[in-house]
Amino acid sequence: AAWSKVIDPITAFQAQKVIDRPEANVTAQLAKPGIEIDLTDKNGKKLTLKMSKPSGEIVYAQISDSPAVYQLKKEDFDGLNLDASQAVQ
Repeated sequence: AAWSKVIDPITAFQAQKVIDRPEANVTAQLAKPGIEIDLTDKNGKKLTLKMSKPSGEIVYAQISDSPAVYQLKKEDFDGLNLDASQAVQ
């Protein structure tokens, strides 16, 4: 199914580091994300996942319901960096 091209990689993420109080340079990277995904559950609750553009071999990710930022590997970004036609096939 097309949704698995997005959901499967997200469920495989493993944070290298959790940053409870991100510094300004990290939040600035998330202000203009490389990837932004909106997810809505069956009750209508919406969550947004933002991932920064890669900086070397790392990316930062944040979920809209938490101030924490997660440091991930660049390969996590690469696994989600699909164009719209790939996501709906």
